Amino acid sequence: MFPIRKILSTYVVYSWVSAAVYSIPMICFFRLANYTESWILYIGNALFIVCVAISIISYNKKLGGNTRLTELVVAGHTITLIAIVISCLIILLLLFIYVPNIFDSLPAEKILKQAPANMGAGKTDGLVFALFVNATMVNFIAGSFASIVTSVSAKGNQKSETGTTGMQ
Repeated sequence: MFPIRKILSTYVVYSWVSAAVYSIPMICFFRLANYTESWILYIGNALFIVCVAISIISYNKKLGGNTRLTELVVAGHTITLIAIVISCLIILLLLFIYVPNIFDSLPAEKILKQAPANMGAGKTDGLVFALFVNATMVNFIAGSFASIVTSVSAKGNQKSETGTTGMQ
C-alpha cells in the first residue's frame, strides 16, 4: 500500500511534467501574440493529453499493473487539476514578465493582434482571456478525456474491479 505522501508527490511530479510540456507551445503563442497563431495552443493541449495518458500508465505500472479503475480515474483527474493550477501560475508569471504594466492605467505593451471583436476588450485585447481559457477549460476537458480513456485501457484485468474473475 502506498502512503498518502508518496502518492501526492507522484501526482505533483506528473503534474509538473504535464504543465511544463503544455507550457512550451503556450510560451511560443504568448511571444507571437497573434490570433491567427492560436492553433499553437492546441498543440499544447495535445501534448497535455499525451502527458496525462503516460502519467496514468506509469502510475498503474508503479502500483503493480492491476490498479482499480476508480483509483486510476481519480489519479488522472488529480494530475489534470494540479497541472492546470501550475499552468495558470506559469501564465501569470509570463504576464508579469512580458506585460509589466498589466495592472496600470496605461495601455499594455503586449496585445493579441488580429483578434475578432468579440474576443474581449481588455488591456491585452483578449490575450489573457485566450491563455487562461485554454489553460483551464480546454486542458480540463483534454485531461478528463485522457484520464478516462487511458484508465480503462491501462487496467490489467478487465473482468472485475478487484482483479479477480469471480469464479474461484
